[in-house]
Amino acid sequence: MLTSITLVKLKSLDPKIEPVVRWFKLLDFWSLRIEKRITEARLHVPVDIETLFREKFELPLIEPTRTLLCTLLQKENGMELAMLGYKTGSETPPGAKKPWEDPETCTGKLRKLGLVRFQDNILLKPINSIAFDPRVQFLIGLRKQPVL
Repeated sequence: MLTSITLVKLKSLDPKIEPVVRWFKLLDFWSLRIEKRITEARLHVPVDIETLFREKFELPLIEPTRTLLCTLLQKENGMELAMLGYKTGSETPPGAKKPWEDPETCTGKLRKLGLVRFQDNILLKPINSIAFDPRVQFLIGLRKQPVL
């Protein structure tokens, strides 16, 4: 019996060209060891590196976080944090902790992964350059295959 594995394929190791490399660096995941392994695999992300990435960031995402990201990817203008049950804007005292930034919440987890941003502490918006990349969606557990 044969088994087929589809790996994430990079265009380049240059973060100016390849958004996935830029994302890895933003997340402080990139290293010389990872770069070497990807180079050896002809610009594919080897399974051991995928596994290391998923373990470091506790992936795949849990169902509520996946659902939130899927919903965000379908909304052109983002989602109001108030719709997610957060008190925002003038309701939040100056200097108070913003509960939507807590890394244990769905919104905080997506922010920690560099997939969303908070606009004016009112809106949650996906970061277009990376959140819509099918390879990134595969790595975080949103897709079953890294390519369309």
